[in-house]
Amino acid sequence: MSPLPVANGVRLTRQRQVVLDTLGTMRTHPEAMQVFHAVRERMPNISLATVYRTLGVLRDAGLVREFVTHDGPRRYDATPGEHFHLACRSCGRLVDVELPEAAFLGRRAAEVTLFSDIEVSQVELTGICPECAAPSGG
Repeated sequence: MSPLPVANGVRLTRQRQVVLDTLGTMRTHPEAMQVFHAVRERMPNISLATVYRTLGVLRDAGLVREFVTHDGPRRYDATPGEHFHLACRSCGRLVDVELPEAAFLGRRAAEVTLFSDIEVSQVELTGICPECAAPSGG
């Protein structure tokens, strides 16, 4: 039996790999329950508790981002790299926004506050998505 692969110091068991792979295909920034339902399509016997626990392990290892949006629920993101999240105030839709200005924000914050080693870890912008902004029934 070959050893389990390791990522960021965490052994990737079959359950962890399936949760990570499944989340990586979901661009909707799902809640844990949505991840659970998607994972069950590949692993019908996995429990909700295992998915919650696995998301926590992957989060702690830096393989998954967990964040709370302006409207409250914890959401998950497996998209690597620095990026912002744009949330619709009407329907709650989240989209990734890659802006090179993220590095500038860190440098500017360091200048203003004299903090060092600043990382842009989470920025959420809010607005109204095109679908919600479109006139209905027009």
